[in-house]
Order: sequence, then structure tokens, then C-alpha cells
Amino acid sequence: MPVKKLLPPLCVLALGLLAGADDKPKADDVKAKLKGTWELVSVESGGENFPQEKLKGQRMTFEGDKVSYTLGGDKSEQGTFTVDPATTPPELDLLPPEESGRGQVKMIYHLDGDTLKLAAYKDAKQRRPKGFDDKDAIVITLKRVKP
Repeated sequence: MPVKKLLPPLCVLALGLLAGADDKPKADDVKAKLKGTWELVSVESGGENFPQEKLKGQRMTFEGDKVSYTLGGDKSEQGTFTVDPATTPPELDLLPPEESGRGQVKMIYHLDGDTLKLAAYKDAKQRRPKGFDDKDAIVITLKRVKP
């Protein structure tokens, strides 16, 4: 087959491969997957797990770019969040309300179906962990609450 006849199909194939190369998740897609209420099931810091009784009633609810945290009982707080799924590992930043006096919390996340893992440092305003196996990170595991 002459080269001139092969060029158009090869160009189409190459363009298709290039278009497929940008299959990184988009922030809006991740936010759609996060939508709903998530219950804390474990918190680990320095290789030690927090007692389960301290986690009871602690939840996070994501809706659009808003997040609310229920800290147990009737304590709750609302803020916003951003995600950047194009980074490795993907990043999630919590922005508490300004009046709380706390700044942005820099985290990483891993979303696998109905399980969400978050990791942050105690000084999360300054830096974020490079991975979930970082011994200085606090790793939070949440499960989606089924309606």
C-alpha cells in the first residue's frame, strides 16, 4: 500500500492516541464521586490507631465545592475544598471558614469506590505528605454512608 494512502489513517490513529493520553481525572469528576456523606472508620498517626470510640459520629459531607465536618455530637463546621487529581499523589485541600482562625489544610487523597483515604501532617498548612506510608502523616480512612 502506498505511503500516501497510509498517512490519513495513521494521522487519525495518532490523534486518537494523543487524545486518550490525557485521561487524567478532572476535578469536577472527583467532586462528583466524593458527593455524599463519609464516616470516619480509622485514624492512624505514627503507627498507632486512634480509639474507635473517639471516631463515633465523626463525618464529612461533600457537596459541590462545600464540605461539612461533624465532629461528634452537635459540633459541626463547614468550609470548602479543592482537589487536584492531576498530581501524584492527588491533592485535596480543606479550607475552613475564615472565622475559625485555622488555615488551609493540605492533604493527599486516594478514592477507591466507597473508601476515601486522606493523609496530612499536623502542620498541614505548610506542607503535605508525599505518600500514605509517611510515618509522620495522619492517615484518615472514611467509608461512604449509604442512603
